[in-house]
Amino acid sequence: MKTALFTSAITSLLLAGSCFAASPVTNRSSLNEAESEYVRARKAEADGLLEGARNAYFNAVGYALQASPDEAFRRSMTLGGEPLSNVARRALALQKQLLDKEIAAPSGKMAVRSLTGEMQRMYKTMQVLEPENPTWIYLDAVMVANQRNYIKATGLLRRCSNMPSGSSEVKNKARVLMAHIKPAYEQQRAWFDEDLKKLRAAEKEWAKRPVQWVDFSSGNSFYTPSESSSSGGESSSSAVPSWERQAQNAERNGDYAAADRFRSGSSSMSDGQKYWGN
Repeated sequence: MKTALFTSAITSLLLAGSCFAASPVTNRSSLNEAESEYVRARKAEADGLLEGARNAYFNAVGYALQASPDEAFRRSMTLGGEPLSNVARRALALQKQLLDKEIAAPSGKMAVRSLTGEMQRMYKTMQVLEPENPTWIYLDAVMVANQRNYIKATGLLRRCSNMPSGSSEVKNKARVLMAHIKPAYEQQRAWFDEDLKKLRAAEKEWAKRPVQWVDFSSGNSFYTPSESSSSGGESSSSAVPSWERQAQNAERNGDYAAADRFRSGSSSMSDGQKYWGN
């Protein structure tokens, strides 16, 4: 009876507090799912089911974001009288409780890593919901830096510190962290630039090498002549494609049909047996 009354009360609150202003690209099905997930989240939270509530709150936000790409419309959305960013904050607070609980009493199932990854995804969602708030970019950057991706972390920190609005304290923290990881960033940047330089050089070298198509009857394939076969010191015959040499062999034997097949790339197994390698 108590559960039924609670659900009824939440549903009434939701219907009264939901605000989905008219939008030309609204997906009503997604909005219905968002409302349903919000009711489920409130009930789970009241029952002390932290993980279930966290999932449902975050699902509610996800469905709401799917309803429309229009930012002004998203800002006008509410679930149970709460803006979407507040609903996401509820999910984030529950995620923090779950993570703290796991750190205090590890389950031994790598749950900390999983919970941390989920929290990072929530930070990215908060960046969508509150694009002018540098806090979420900073927290995302901290996690990326902990993953030792200093190039990406520096990009996020630079973006955070240059934001025109938001907490100056958070932006100062971003500058401090960016200075702290600068040596590691510069080393990774040098490695990255060197690898990229080598890759581009290899691509240019590969582009210079001629590619020749040959039919071996088992399906079309290709090969690239080795450096030795394409060097200037080889005889003039080595510069002649192998399929042309086989065509010439066929012509010398009076088999003009096989010669045509070699030149068209449609030679058969019997052609290969007769003329390949002659």
